[in-house]
Amino acid sequence: MGRHRALLGVLVLAYAAAMAACASATVTQKTVAFESIELIRTACLGVCPDYSVSVTRTGDVTFIGSSNVAFLGTTHAHLSARELALLSKAITKARHLFETPDAIECRTLSIDAPETSIRIISGGKTSRLSPDYGCSGREVDQFHWLAEKIDSIAATERWVSRGRD
Repeated sequence: MGRHRALLGVLVLAYAAAMAACASATVTQKTVAFESIELIRTACLGVCPDYSVSVTRTGDVTFIGSSNVAFLGTTHAHLSARELALLSKAITKARHLFETPDAIECRTLSIDAPETSIRIISGGKTSRLSPDYGCSGREVDQFHWLAEKIDSIAATERWVSRGRD
């Protein structure tokens, strides 16, 4: 009888832990600040990496390597609830950039620079921002900070890095 009671106790604890993990993931998904986000980096006249990475509110990651990357083609990954929360926090911090895109002024345009774009779908609305590399200012710095955050959290380095030739 004692063994059965101990086994039942272990099962109850395991069930409670599993339910707590599911609940925290669900709460995270409900509080995510976007439906999907996509970072697009295009090639330049040199060897700039050309790829896109998208993340859905459930944490699904899709990477598409086009040229000058270690992985050519499409591959998938998944963000943890913690990573998804970090990405959501970064997007929330930079959301004002997408609400007032005209705030980014460009006095100098760069001809041979790659293009970096971020597209966010949130609340059924699509917002896209793509300042030229010749642009400067606080808003542009925040845009590039967000692009780097997306790369970092989605861990694109594993697909982009070609190592040293």
